Amino acid sequence: LFLFGPAPVDLTALGFVVTGFAIWWAIYADDLLDVMPVAKRTVIGTLGAGVLVLNWQDRVVGLNPQGRELLGLDDVSVVGRDVVDTLEDVPEVRDAVGEVRDVVQRAESEVQARGRDLRVTATTLNDSYGRRLGRLILIEDITGQKRRQRELQRQNERLDEFAGVVSHDLRNPLSVASGELELARIAGEGEIDDLDD
Repeated sequence: LFLFGPAPVDLTALGFVVTGFAIWWAIYADDLLDVMPVAKRTVIGTLGAGVLVLNWQDRVVGLNPQGRELLGLDDVSVVGRDVVDTLEDVPEVRDAVGEVRDVVQRAESEVQARGRDLRVTATTLNDSYGRRLGRLILIEDITGQKRRQRELQRQNERLDEFAGVVSHDLRNPLSVASGELELARIAGEGEIDDLDD
C-alpha cells in the first residue's frame, strides 16, 4: 500500500506485528500444531455412535456423520442452529435432549425414533474451572440389543411354559406311583424301601 501510493505511511511493521500475533494465537492459544484435534476428529468420525456437541446456549457446535445418519440430517446444515430447531424432525430425541437440559453430570434415556431404538446420553462439558461450556449428546443405536433382549424374554417365557407342562406331566404319574407305594406298604408286601427311594 505504501509503494503504490494509497497509504502515506509504511505499514510493513504493523503488518508483521498483526501477522506475528495471529500466528502466535493459532499455535499457542488454538493448538494449531497439536495432534489432539486430528485424533479427536478421527475418533469421533469413526465412532459407531452419533455425537452431538452443544454450547452453553444449546446451539449445535458439532455433529459427526453417524449422528447425521441416525437423526436423518444428511442434507441439513446444523452447526450454529438451536438444538430444538435442529431436532424438530426427530421429536423423540428432541424431547430426550430437552429432559436432560439441566443435568448436573450425566443422564441417560432410551427412545424409539425413525424405526430404531436409541439410547440418548447427555454429559455436561466443563472447563478446567468448572464452568459449564455445553453438553455432549451421545446417540447410540441399540435396536439389535433390544431385539435380542425381546427374543431372550420370549425364549425364557417358552422355557417357563415348557417347565410348567413337564412338571405337571411328571406330577400325575409320580402321585399315582406314590399312592400305589403307600397301598403296598399298608398291605405289607415285603421290602419296598428301595422302591420308595
